[in-house]
Amino acid sequence: MDILKDEAIVLKRKFYNEDNIFVSIFSKEYGKVTCLAYGIRKSKKKELYALNPTNYISFEINKKGINSILKDFYLLENFSKIYSSIEKVQISIYIVYVLDKVIEYTQCEKDLYDDIKKIYKFLNEVDNKFFLEQEYQDKFLYRFLKRLCLDLGIYDESIIKNISVAREKVKIFERYLSAYFDIEIDYNKIIKRSIYEKN
Repeated sequence: MDILKDEAIVLKRKFYNEDNIFVSIFSKEYGKVTCLAYGIRKSKKKELYALNPTNYISFEINKKGINSILKDFYLLENFSKIYSSIEKVQISIYIVYVLDKVIEYTQCEKDLYDDIKKIYKFLNEVDNKFFLEQEYQDKFLYRFLKRLCLDLGIYDESIIKNISVAREKVKIFERYLSAYFDIEIDYNKIIKRSIYEKN
């Protein structure tokens, strides 16, 4: 049995049966890991909310073969100021959704991890008023998608050559990533889907 200890951003969680939760995390040392938290929904543990997507946690996982069990965790940062702006919340949801789709299991991506942490710290601290402007949101999303491609080593400058409008750059990067990973990335669809999905 291997014991994994690290910090991570929570990408996704899904209730399993009445008491358990599947959790997908993006860790600094081990990359993307999906683990099962047994009995967690009945737990009185004060930091149960730490497993909400976009939170940063410290964790301990017992890994045996293909099975990974979350044994312990605690909250490191929940970037609480993000929740004062619906625009910031939507962008943060988009980021973890995209990460969950493009990151390979157990593939270490330290540069990307560090960059995502910087992005969330920025989102947490920047004045909400800037995100009321659609153009600012578009520029932010474009920079995120560009940084993602750079860190994954798949950036192709030619796809946005002669394109100056940030929103169009976002759409181009979304189509590029969708084709590259054989997935669908569309900001509006992701946000709309997140409203109706149950954790």
